[in-house]
Amino acid sequence: MLIFTATACSAQPSSQQVANELKTVTSWTATAHMVGNFWLEGKVPHAYAKQTLQTAQKKLQEEIDTLAEVTPAENKKTVIDRVKMLRETVGQMAKTVDQKDRNALTKSIEQLSNQEQAIHNLEKAVGGQS
Repeated sequence: MLIFTATACSAQPSSQQVANELKTVTSWTATAHMVGNFWLEGKVPHAYAKQTLQTAQKKLQEEIDTLAEVTPAENKKTVIDRVKMLRETVGQMAKTVDQKDRNALTKSIEQLSNQEQAIHNLEKAVGGQS
């Protein structure tokens, strides 16, 4: 019975788990931000930027799936919605790189910056003081 109780407690969502996942989200977002800026400056090839942004988008989806499992109910909608917005922005960045649309990418990077700050604030709010 003691083993069952310990297992049940460890299965409960925790603010630390959510904060850790949000740190991973922040890392992928920073990667997307950096590669977008580097592509604009001509410091990385088109194919590399596109592939990296697509990978970041995929990893953000994986984080959404994980966060859906570990986020307490009272924060779940906010957390998931914010990360979905990031994933959509990164996906848009990949499309604009593919289209070689520097102006659209610049706007997406600005949007990403605002979303990064929102995720950082959310991370603090759920218990991951940074």
